[in-house]
Amino acid sequence: MSGPAAHTPLVYAFGGFHPRYYTMRYDTPDATALARRVAGTMPDGEPVHQHAGRGLDHGGGPGCR
Repeated sequence: MSGPAAHTPLVYAFGGFHPRYYTMRYDTPDATALARRVAGTMPDGEPVHQHAGRGLDHGGGPGCR
């Protein structure tokens, strides 16, 4: 789980796009309570790896570079 706190920076893990996409900002809301709820749904003994210092990533997938 990456940083759920408000104002978590974005991770720009893509390339080849117009420069404006690397300067866009998104003022992230506080999702700390939601992160706790999601972590609480994991089965007992199943660890939740938290990266509090990591920014938000666009997710990835087949079309990502």
